[in-house]
Amino acid sequence: MHEFSERWVHPIEAERLAQPSGSLLSEDMPLDLREKFVAAGYPPLGTYLIHALPYEGYDPASYRIQPAPATRQIREGETVNLGDRQFEVLLARSLAGQHRAVRARHRHPVCRRHHL
Repeated sequence: MHEFSERWVHPIEAERLAQPSGSLLSEDMPLDLREKFVAAGYPPLGTYLIHALPYEGYDPASYRIQPAPATRQIREGETVNLGDRQFEVLLARSLAGQHRAVRARHRHPVCRRHHL
């Protein structure tokens, strides 16, 4: 995300994006996350999280995620207007934790409920 000049994020994600952690080394992933991949039917991860090098001599062990500080924080219920589309920011809660989501706002309802 560091490549973008505008980075609108929910406050829950702001610190993680400003000070990210992570690499292309499987061993840097939490063990429980690696186990979830296997439990979902994927083969155990190899040493690296990539299967091919982008260029000869590339060192996957030296890769680090670049910081991407938020340029604006958006909150649940806020509407993000892209001109031709609008999205509502949602904070969906699950048993595994909190997840961010956006929902498209339509100018016209997709369906209408009729009262009997």
